[in-house]
Amino acid sequence: MTSSRYVNYLRKTLGEVCVGDEFEEFADVGCCGNTLDVPFRVEAVDGGARVGPDTVVEFVERDAPMEGGWRVQSAAGPDECER
Repeated sequence: MTSSRYVNYLRKTLGEVCVGDEFEEFADVGCCGNTLDVPFRVEAVDGGARVGPDTVVEFVERDAPMEGGWRVQSAAGPDECER
């Protein structure tokens, strides 16, 4: 997540943010479909609410439940349609 590629993606897609905003973003953490939807929460905003190419993005690790992992390729994974 701290790679310049991922941070640049966030800079291009977040738009305007406020403290307390929560969202999930896809992260590919390896081969063979091992994926996670990583939960993010905006903890602080300095210098304006619009995220842009010059925005400094900092990450603070916290405990949070995450969906994904090898489940995406197994019978335990999400159904294509929910009824």
